[in-house]
This record gives sequence, C-alpha cells and structure tokens, in this order.
Amino acid sequence: MSTRLQLIDQGILYRNPHPGHEAICAFHPQIVLLSEGRLLCSYRRGQALYSLDGHVGLLRSGDAGRTWSESGMLHDSEKDPDGPFTYATPWLSRMS
Repeated sequence: MSTRLQLIDQGILYRNPHPGHEAICAFHPQIVLLSEGRLLCSYRRGQALYSLDGHVGLLRSGDAGRTWSESGMLHDSEKDPDGPFTYATPWLSRMS
C-alpha cells in the first residue's frame, strides 16, 4: 500500500522586508502540525547558508498554512551573545 501526498495550497513563508538594503534569505523550513489547522514552522534565516548571522526563526499558522505570522527568533544573540557561532538547519518534532 502506498501513500501519496497531495498539494492543497502553496505560498511564501518568509519574504525579506528590505531586499534593496539587506541580503536576508530563509533556508530549510521545517513544518509540524500542532493541532487541527495549527502549524509551527522553523527555518534558518541569514545572509547565506553558512553565514555567522544565521539564526532560527519561527512562524505560526492558524489556518492550515494559508497565512503565516512571525513568532520571532528562537535565540536572540543580542540579548545573550555566546561568541562566534552559527545555527544550522532546525528540525521540529511533535511529541506527546
């Protein structure tokens, strides 16, 4: 028995708010279903895939992914500077 995925909608999760002034890209989104229609998405945001300014951002959707809202960054390096490091690809898992 095979299972097939069905695309029911598509869109953009993150758009650079200042494309003419900053090179900010979003990489490796991971989406997890929290409950019926509620989704959480983590993604890496920075200048480049391995740039030192890369951080993990969080997005939430309450309408099954049709629209998304920013929930902020997972770690604020300005409030808690740990030195030169970079966040890699975020992975989400739903647990009981």
